[in-house]
Amino acid sequence: MAARDGTIGDPPGLAGLLGQRLAEEARDNITARPVRVWRTPLAWLRARGDGVVIADPELAAHLLSGLPIVPEDIEFGHALMGLRLPPPRVIFSVSGRIAA
Repeated sequence: MAARDGTIGDPPGLAGLLGQRLAEEARDNITARPVRVWRTPLAWLRARGDGVVIADPELAAHLLSGLPIVPEDIEFGHALMGLRLPPPRVIFSVSGRIAA
């Protein structure tokens, strides 16, 4: 999206993947084909946007968790296996009030 200041894209921390919609659609459709994961935006563009590129590893780990993915190459596949899901944000309820 274009902002008033002329920048393009989502604010930092809001997009985990370029092509994120494809990963979201794959999550909603169990018969979807595996999601291609490219190393760079240039490789993704060369593939005509077929697949995703990691923009934020922490958010991407959540989005790709449980999905069948096809990495650009074997070395990158090993790196993707190292993505760690951060622990959940636990919110405790104390006397009916929410406390973090």
